[in-house]
Amino acid sequence: MSQSITSERSASLRQRASTRSWAVTVARDDRDRRIVLWILLILLFRQTLAGPIRAYVPFLWYIPDFAMLVGFGVLIYQAARDKVVPLLVFCGLLSLVFIYSTMSNSLVAVSLQARQAGYLILAALAGIGIRRGNTTVTKAIAISGGIAILGVYYDYIFGVPWANAIFDGLLQTKEVAREWWGAAGMRRLSGFGLSSTDTSVIIAVGALSFCALTRSQLRLTSAVYAAAAVHTLLLTTQKATAGWLVIVLVLAYAVPIAFPRRDGFSSAPLLRMLGLAGLAGCILIPAIFFGVRLGQDLDIHAPTLDQRMADVWPTVIPKLWAFPQLIAGYGLGGVGHTATIPGLETVDNMFLYTALSVGMPLTLAIFGAFAYGLWKAPMRDAMDFAALAIASLVILNGITANILAAGGVGSMYLGLAAGILLRPTRRSAPSGPTGEAPSSTPSGSGRRRRRRSSSSQSAG
Repeated sequence: MSQSITSERSASLRQRASTRSWAVTVARDDRDRRIVLWILLILLFRQTLAGPIRAYVPFLWYIPDFAMLVGFGVLIYQAARDKVVPLLVFCGLLSLVFIYSTMSNSLVAVSLQARQAGYLILAALAGIGIRRGNTTVTKAIAISGGIAILGVYYDYIFGVPWANAIFDGLLQTKEVAREWWGAAGMRRLSGFGLSSTDTSVIIAVGALSFCALTRSQLRLTSAVYAAAAVHTLLLTTQKATAGWLVIVLVLAYAVPIAFPRRDGFSSAPLLRMLGLAGLAGCILIPAIFFGVRLGQDLDIHAPTLDQRMADVWPTVIPKLWAFPQLIAGYGLGGVGHTATIPGLETVDNMFLYTALSVGMPLTLAIFGAFAYGLWKAPMRDAMDFAALAIASLVILNGITANILAAGGVGSMYLGLAAGILLRPTRRSAPSGPTGEAPSSTPSGSGRRRRRRSSSSQSAG
């Protein structure tokens, strides 16, 4: 009788887990979790070494994308096998978005933008599946950032040999690495990456991850890494990213030096408010500074900022209110370099880019979900804290950049951070080579047992 009750209770718990959240189901299967995680790491390192790969071994460029399709196939198969209704509904909605997009945009443009969305979703699923205490992803991101730093220094001293070379892709022909020039005629260094934007995000996130490896405390090694990261960001002329990185580093890892607490998590509320301020800034700043030339008004040299405020945003914001695009957007591929409508080629704001692509209702829902994750996610280990810092950094970058469109790096890191923050609350890495031992923080029942024990001892 007791065995029957236990089996029924276990079946009920499994059913609740599969219907309560498709995320928990994805994280439950170790084999599928590893497949998705390794596909993400392959994608991250491909973007880190995009220049040499596209220049010398171009046939390798699309292999990670095919691997991503395999990863989604594994997840969809698992969802169908376990009857995970929310995930199946989510896949159906994505299919509708894809079909709607092909009605007004070319299949090539839709496929390119769908790939960017796939990066974000796959990264979120990989983040959900990371077990507590496992530092594999943190180490990989820190190594990726270190490679990007070396690439920028190499580009600065010697110059990359693939500059101005052409990459013949399956869907389009473009340069091996995007050559951008600043207002002063200075080339924006991209190092081994696809563009200066991609490289700057890889470096900044790598610095935050390296600090997480030092138990979220600013030590000599992490300080040297962070200083090199800020310097190379200035070499790429990505001043905004450098500024945001300094702010996040100070709040996350310098403030706890003055107010010490275990693992430096005392600054988590500051990071939460910073991330929420970034989300609010993505929404409000284009409207507040609509048509303003801030650099001229303040007599400072900020030509790219003036261009966004006075030229780009006044062009794209009126297109946001067109109907039915206000509800459904212009579709995947309808915004950015593949846009066919004049004025939508450049957006330079994460909120506007998302709203113009998929519509205002879905965009507000996505931003609301991110806000909930930033505010409510528990700080259980250094990975959670690093994810909070990474999410805040990427969101702040999204105020004045198409962070979700540039090469896919921003999409991957934002999705990864969101997935980590939304991980199930009672999962830890097994001891052994695949992860570190679980945290020694006592559970509630353990604390109660100790309290009862101490009470009985005092009574005796």
